[in-house]
Amino acid sequence: TEARAWRLAERLRGEHGLHCRPTHRVALKPAAALAGLGHIGRSTLLITPDWGPRVRLVGLLAGEELTPDAPFARDLCAKQPRCREKPLCIAACPYRAIAPGDSKGIAPGKKVNIDRCVVYHVADREITKPWERFIRRLTERGFMECTLCNLACPYGEGNEKKEIPAVQGVI
Repeated sequence: TEARAWRLAERLRGEHGLHCRPTHRVALKPAAALAGLGHIGRSTLLITPDWGPRVRLVGLLAGEELTPDAPFARDLCAKQPRCREKPLCIAACPYRAIAPGDSKGIAPGKKVNIDRCVVYHVADREITKPWERFIRRLTERGFMECTLCNLACPYGEGNEKKEIPAVQGVI
């Protein structure tokens, strides 16, 4: 993602004269919601109307002041009929790491129990059998983590099959 961020920064400089650079010093999910890109859902992932949680974020700091969009105001999780009784992301979590209810007003680290969530354990030196089912090791240091809460979200379902081949390598 960082390499794409640098390419985007170069493209913005060339096409629009905008001087910017990638940064890791911005809390990207809240910034994206405030920028109007989506809603922070029950799983604490950023949910966009078109792609659901299937997005990757990178921050760019700009040297000029930009006109912001309005913050995202819709609660996509509350509007999703398939998630009214029990949100699909919470039901999909094999370790019940996601606490029920809304993400708003919950202190960081309290909505998703990091001791239970497999994503927080992929870097552990010794991984016990229950966690190993949800981690696919590619190399000793490379892995693919559990994304069941991500895949369960109805927003963006099917878009990756029809859209991703068309946009790969654009930035």
